[in-house]
Amino acid sequence: MTNRNMRRVLLAINTQLARDAWRLRLATEPDVEVVGEVDNELDLFVAVRATEATLVIHAWEGNSPPAIYSHLFAEFPGLTMLGLTADGESAVLCEQRLHQQALSTNNLDQMLASLRSELHVPLRASA
Repeated sequence: MTNRNMRRVLLAINTQLARDAWRLRLATEPDVEVVGEVDNELDLFVAVRATEATLVIHAWEGNSPPAIYSHLFAEFPGLTMLGLTADGESAVLCEQRLHQQALSTNNLDQMLASLRSELHVPLRASA
């Protein structure tokens, strides 16, 4: 019986040992089902479509999420990506969701502060 609230997880990690560790850990989660595995990002599109994954756990080389994420979000807008740096030093949760957030002010500085908080990027009011 498939629960609609189950997270369908695709493991996209290039080492079998790491995929095995994630699979074992996720097996203890009642609302998670590992639906597939790939060992390289070239197979991500086909695997996400075939498995109907809602969450991809992906390890990448480098300091920031790879460009393939924007392509995946264009094709699968409800997808969530948990990106892991290959060295294990950091992780990033990436989603493309349409959402609204009401602001309690129309003061430019306060609106920019809200944007800063939401986007985690520096913004300055123009003079």
